[in-house]
Amino acid sequence: MPDGATHRLEIRNTVLEGSAVPLAVEKAGRSDGNVMAVDAAVGEASTRPPPRPVPPVEGLERSDHPVVAPTAAEMKKMPSKSVYKRIVTAMKPYKDTWKGVVGAITQKTSSTSAVTLDEMSELTEATQSLRVSGKPCRKTAVRKDLKTTVEDVAEDGTEGIFGYDDSEQGRDPMQEWDPALTNEVRYPRKEAHLPSVKMNYFRVCQESNAQVYLDRRERPPAGLEQCPKCRSALASKPEAQRTLYRCVDCHQVNETCVDCIKAAHEERPFDRIWTWNIALGFWEKKTMGDLGFVWNIGHEGGLCVTNHSPARAMVFLHEHGVMDMRVKFCECLTAESEAEQLIRHGCWPATWKSPHTAITLATMAVFHGLELQGQLNVHDYIRFLRRMTDGVEPDSVKDRYREFNNSMREYRQVRARRRHGVPPGAIPSHGELAVLCPACPQPDMNMRPGWQDREREYRYMDSLCYSIDGNFHLGSKAKNTDEHDVALSEGAGYFVNTKDFATYLEKLPEPPVEPSTCNQFGAMGQGKYKGKVSGLVAITCRHMFLLPGGIVDLLLGEKYRYADFALVSCLQRYLVLLLLMGTYDIHCQYIINLRKRLNEQFGVVLSELDSIVSTELPEIVAAV
Repeated sequence: MPDGATHRLEIRNTVLEGSAVPLAVEKAGRSDGNVMAVDAAVGEASTRPPPRPVPPVEGLERSDHPVVAPTAAEMKKMPSKSVYKRIVTAMKPYKDTWKGVVGAITQKTSSTSAVTLDEMSELTEATQSLRVSGKPCRKTAVRKDLKTTVEDVAEDGTEGIFGYDDSEQGRDPMQEWDPALTNEVRYPRKEAHLPSVKMNYFRVCQESNAQVYLDRRERPPAGLEQCPKCRSALASKPEAQRTLYRCVDCHQVNETCVDCIKAAHEERPFDRIWTWNIALGFWEKKTMGDLGFVWNIGHEGGLCVTNHSPARAMVFLHEHGVMDMRVKFCECLTAESEAEQLIRHGCWPATWKSPHTAITLATMAVFHGLELQGQLNVHDYIRFLRRMTDGVEPDSVKDRYREFNNSMREYRQVRARRRHGVPPGAIPSHGELAVLCPACPQPDMNMRPGWQDREREYRYMDSLCYSIDGNFHLGSKAKNTDEHDVALSEGAGYFVNTKDFATYLEKLPEPPVEPSTCNQFGAMGQGKYKGKVSGLVAITCRHMFLLPGGIVDLLLGEKYRYADFALVSCLQRYLVLLLLMGTYDIHCQYIINLRKRLNEQFGVVLSELDSIVSTELPEIVAAV
């Protein structure tokens, strides 16, 4: 054959199955670096067992059509960034053998050739059994060169690399891409994260696959004669349960009979179960309670022999929805209360005596995060759980709004007490359950020794900066609420002590209206407000942390006495400081007679207040 001629070489799957075949390929093609009698070499080498077989890559289907091995002249004409050329350059010490192997793997040798990363990985695995000139190949050097080549190709996605996720084995997205659907055929790697790129690739290459995968996941059972797990005949089961079941929440999807599914979920009673509806031919949603499962609480899931009463029907609120389930409690002489047994098993009782409704702790933790991050309210969350239970008729699901709302209040309170180290039964002190700002000065916590002796010009370094403002959009409208409801924290959180505030308003005579020079400023109490609560006044530090005991309800406008009580309440832990810096949008009027008002107002009721010890505030530098 003439030198430099291009010949078609057919390299079959056996080329990569062992080290003997590449040796034969090299030996057969040693006379001509560009032409190798591969078919003859494969036939000769297949008679010898490979010493170190390389496991094939699952899902990678190799084409049997002939592949063109380029000549040296054609190699020089390729662009400098050609993927094929860069691979062969990295394999230069082993080119006699690798030229055929690389040509088979790339399947394309033009300047627009595409090489997937899985093919590069398979190329690396092939080096583990490759031998050059009858001697072991330098595996470390080959892998290092390949690693460098892969990294270079991954970084430069503008040449020969499909800009999408082309790591799926056995498929080349370039072959499925329709340029008519978009103006771009390939995208640089830096643009692969764009939604247009991702969604176009999904629509063209993966949308049908994803649908097929979901259809396969919900495929009908292979047979309804026996249980695939216990091999028991389904005909021996009750007539309504002669079918197969599967769990949606277990990652290992197994179709079993009703007895196996109940035995496997004794410790996971809230998982969602699908049962195959033989008559209609679809997977029907069920719960463990629908299958007759009884949850034994106590004795590590075993039945309490002293409990002879029938199982109690209860309603559980889980992340998956609302479900009915029968429960048997432990009634031994040393047994805990029913509420404690539920909490020990991860459920919060809606009532503390003979509970019939419980909420899982995971559900309460999820809602606690959603209400903080997503501003979700209890009403919408309960609607969500009911819709998760029955998406067609959510109103047919039991409504547990009242129980969940009360339980969440209890859960937040207990969680705050445990987080701040308040012992059970102890009464938290004023503001003890609030989160303190770590950047602001906190006496006896984060202040350096000797701060009391600072010179006056440097006192600002240890000063507390706060800001006062009112909000008239947080009013309480006229609705059916319990007038005798109580605050669980009672001054230990961010609101003022409600009892002290009521005493303060009751004993304090109506103060005279101070003259104002502001031109119709609404915060001066000139507006019209309706409702039981017209808004609130809150005090924050410069880092936007609410000060403990610094929030008070406004009953009629933003009168000074409301802000006075909130200010004195939140500054009780900061009375030892030497300097305060405050801002308020009406400070031009508010700060003028502040100390006079404090002496006159609190002098009458100070001895009756539990949350306020003194009204002698440090020096205040006020600003608007």
